[in-house]
Amino acid sequence: CSLSESVFPDPEPDRVDRDWAGRESRLSDIRLVGRATVPLGPDLFEARLYTHELKGSRRCGAILLPPSAGPESLIGLVDIGDIAWDYRDRDLTNGPYVARILGDRAREFAVIVPCARGMGLRVGDLRVSADGDRRDAWEGVAQDAIAFLTVALLQAPRIDRERLAAYGYSRGGGVALIVGQRDPRIKAVLAFAPPTDWFSAMGRPGQTWPERLEVASRDSALAPDTREYQFLDWFVRDREALPLADVRRRLVGGSPLYFTEKLPAVQIHHGENDGPVPVRNAIAVRERLPANDENRRVFIYPGAGHRLDETAALATARAFLVRHLAPSN
Repeated sequence: CSLSESVFPDPEPDRVDRDWAGRESRLSDIRLVGRATVPLGPDLFEARLYTHELKGSRRCGAILLPPSAGPESLIGLVDIGDIAWDYRDRDLTNGPYVARILGDRAREFAVIVPCARGMGLRVGDLRVSADGDRRDAWEGVAQDAIAFLTVALLQAPRIDRERLAAYGYSRGGGVALIVGQRDPRIKAVLAFAPPTDWFSAMGRPGQTWPERLEVASRDSALAPDTREYQFLDWFVRDREALPLADVRRRLVGGSPLYFTEKLPAVQIHHGENDGPVPVRNAIAVRERLPANDENRRVFIYPGAGHRLDETAALATARAFLVRHLAPSN
């Protein structure tokens, strides 16, 4: 077989399922690094930065908590970050983007911000960083997000364990979909401009991602710390020894399209003219979702690009989270 061939009826999706069923998330050595304040909506939230060990490797994250919340009164929203070509720290000093979505409902939420493996997170002068291979930016980051959600539930009893959601933008949106598929605690997933299929939906015009990978696999001089390296190298890492079936397994594992049946309530928002993540990623998911299911929908915005600041998108997303997670529900 080749990278460019259709996934099905090949065995990779079943292999991904088996791998996730066998994953362990042994947490230990949870430490509070420091506290700061972060603007979120009309309030200042308390930001608590933590490190912890995941199977002996350091991981980290932040929990953003509103003032004056009682036990189990808050919706837990796992906010998974995008990725920059130069792997810069995620900076929460001025608040997360999701504040635009939460608006005046922000104080009903605890925002749970996991570090991506191999990367850092900062609030003002406070910084934490995670061990691990930063190129493992899909399933690896999903595992880290699931682990830090467990940390947040242990450390912040104000979060209601029955009202948890995952959110992300771009790379974060794709990982949020994977988290929703793999963690039964997640009741809703909100994804903006997510990559969903590394076989046919990603890639430049006229060239699919597998075609790019096959070129990359023959390029021994693929330069580090560039966009090409960031998105290509994880899939073809150890390219001389890695069997083709393992490359395909990595592609499938990072493609939430092939596991849509595992999604809880979900909304995807995507710009029609998105360049970095073509809109066909959203269209492919829409074609796999049940028709007329109000709890699992894809919204496409004519003329919009990768950044979705449209009032309609933000309001629709906020209503989705409230409808599925507010106490009255």
